[in-house]
Amino acid sequence: MITKCVHCNQTIKVKQKRNRDDSLRKNFFCSISCYKTYRLDKKWTVKECAYCHNEFKYRSKQKDRKCCSLSCNSKYGQVLTGSNKQIKTNCLVCKKEILSSPSNIKNGKGKYCSKKCFYLVCSDGWIGDKNPKWNGGITPLYRRIRTSTKFYKWRKAVLERDNYTCQKCGYNPKYDEGNTNMEAHHLFMLKDLLIHNLKKHIFSLDNGTTLCQPCHQVITDYQKLKEGLI
Repeated sequence: MITKCVHCNQTIKVKQKRNRDDSLRKNFFCSISCYKTYRLDKKWTVKECAYCHNEFKYRSKQKDRKCCSLSCNSKYGQVLTGSNKQIKTNCLVCKKEILSSPSNIKNGKGKYCSKKCFYLVCSDGWIGDKNPKWNGGITPLYRRIRTSTKFYKWRKAVLERDNYTCQKCGYNPKYDEGNTNMEAHHLFMLKDLLIHNLKKHIFSLDNGTTLCQPCHQVITDYQKLKEGLI
């Protein structure tokens, strides 16, 4: 039987096999390479993206596909539902006009124009009533001192001065076995300094010493026991 290759349109001679009716067969190929190329081309279809209008290839069985990527698909869905509308707001720090989505505003986001403005809120320059989240000073003074940048700097300076070595038992995590944290201890309790209005000694290096966690716990418990707190 003489016919043509479906892929390259070359005239070929096909042998008819016994007990087989080739009259209903439509596709004939001159070689295996033509067969593979034809099958591969048939699997893929070219289409225009509904959002960015760029041509893309997709599998023929994905008949309902409209976009070239997940990003375009998401943006196309926002256009259809109208959720891509932006609302004008002002940055809480520099007062610059920014665009935020309704969902971001609903979730408490979209308040700052950049990371730089956000970090300014977290820095020392935005402590107290200068901070947009100021609620009238409801945080206790003791907690504010313990979580301040000055306290962390004082703690680091005390530990470095004592070479991260406990001044009571001599433990050093670098050379000794164990998994104990090193802590900075106030020689005069922070509570007493606040009561007697000696705030200038809170971050003084002379009023600090390095202790391991077990020794720090023993000394703190002794001071509390002495004052009748426990």
